[in-house]
Amino acid sequence: MSDATNLTVDYLQLLVTQLSNQNPLDPMDANDMSAQLAQFSQVSELEELNSTFSDTLGLLQQNYAGSLLGQEVSYLVSDGEEITTETGTVTEIGIADDEISLLVGSTVLTLDDILTVGASS
Repeated sequence: MSDATNLTVDYLQLLVTQLSNQNPLDPMDANDMSAQLAQFSQVSELEELNSTFSDTLGLLQQNYAGSLLGQEVSYLVSDGEEITTETGTVTEIGIADDEISLLVGSTVLTLDDILTVGASS
């Protein structure tokens, strides 16, 4: 189930609970009900927009990773005692579980590991 669907179900459950527990001598005002529906609509639209932005970011990251193929990159390497900067050429791009990995020599990197990008000689 999508987040928007879960949000709709949650709202409807809340609304039913609210209506079933209201004071019959002082029922919910129609204006209050309309305001709640408008707020729910806004939250639902924001959830959808957030999902669209997330999908777009994923596609941009995939395109960026693809553009690194054949490029020389620098990255940090730690041997436990010392941190050094190494360079190498990106030879392979992989995507698993929405995680992008880059193969540089025998080292597997993420996009966050890249410090600089330059053309390979």
